[in-house]
Amino acid sequence: MKKIKNIESRNILTTSKNKLIMLMIIIMSAISMSGCNLVSMAKRSYSNAMMEKVWKDESRIARVPFKLLNDHIIMPVSINGGHPLNFILDSGAATTVIFESHRTKKIELDRSFPISLSGAGHGKSSIAFNVKDTDITVGSLTLKGASVVYLPVDSAQFFKSLDEVYFDGVIGYDFLQRFPLEIDYERMIVSIYRDTSDLPDLTSDEWQKLELNIESRMPTLVTNLKISSGNSARVKLILDTGYTDALSIDVSSSENLSAPQHFYNASLKGMSGRESAMIANTQSINFGVNSIANFPGFYEESSNISNVNGVMGNKILSQFNLVFDYDNEQLFIKPNQRFSIQILMDKSGLQVYPHLLGGYIDDVAIDSGAELLGLKRGDIITTFNETAVTDETLTLLQKTLASNLATIEICWVSKGKNNCGSLELSTLL
Repeated sequence: MKKIKNIESRNILTTSKNKLIMLMIIIMSAISMSGCNLVSMAKRSYSNAMMEKVWKDESRIARVPFKLLNDHIIMPVSINGGHPLNFILDSGAATTVIFESHRTKKIELDRSFPISLSGAGHGKSSIAFNVKDTDITVGSLTLKGASVVYLPVDSAQFFKSLDEVYFDGVIGYDFLQRFPLEIDYERMIVSIYRDTSDLPDLTSDEWQKLELNIESRMPTLVTNLKISSGNSARVKLILDTGYTDALSIDVSSSENLSAPQHFYNASLKGMSGRESAMIANTQSINFGVNSIANFPGFYEESSNISNVNGVMGNKILSQFNLVFDYDNEQLFIKPNQRFSIQILMDKSGLQVYPHLLGGYIDDVAIDSGAELLGLKRGDIITTFNETAVTDETLTLLQKTLASNLATIEICWVSKGKNNCGSLELSTLL
């Protein structure tokens, strides 16, 4: 019998195709196909295939604590033996990328091998760097001699300044392809296993095995989606721990999909500038025998050619403990304590990201309480209900913006001027 969940009390801050690092999904294909860059790609792939795996003290499991920030899995990673940095564990990342940040600017990296990234900023090419002979340490495990991409903030179109960069890089395929990996969202621990024989017992009724296809370095899964009554389809989705919302669907990717009838519009960050999407209630989606019901999803009508229909993100994935086994193309899932918590629709009209000074407003929905109050893109929320906005309180802010409160008191900075006022919350659909 299917486990049916009518989700109860968890927020979703409508954060766009809040894959701030959507570049990681497409970076391998976005590199322009000049002869030099083709050679660079080939060398990087060969170098990473030859990486040495070094385990400290003959350990067989690397256990790494993590925290959730903006629904990203943030874990400590050391580059070339340096101090731990904040990296995102991203199953949608095709390669390891180091972002320019306040912390990574202090690292000595060889940037003598530039690569051109196309498609950023309305077709404008940007420059990143192929950094060779890099050591990546996660817990008791080190991959030695890796080639990684270094991305300056000017080339990351979704960041305007270093103060907006709240992570130092991403890791994904480089580790997932080599080791079975468990994400325990209850204990907030990532476990990297030396071999499948080191995995815990996954044969109990608590765990369910799902078949994966690893395509373009990303895990995909076919499942059932019901956008609304009479609008259901089989869809192929990327399972992306780096996408911080629940679901993103390209309704033009299948003749069996159609746009939702009731929605509101959002302007999202994209590789080619701003993109528009419809935010609507999703009736249900299946994840194994589990049904997730009545949650907000992002729907687009895109002209991009793709063999997938969309992305399942960390707001859904984090309701399960996960074991990825790329080598055998399988995934084990087990509902955790977050499974009974509802993913709620934002009621403020705001898209808010972490920022060094508080919560950065990236978009304001039309006719929302935020627009009525005069909030604008680029403003920074500093307090809400007398609570300072920090990395530790951002999740609470997001929950509050999706709560049943009629108003909340906020203070924000706009063009250097301090403001305070009452933000009205109401259903936007």
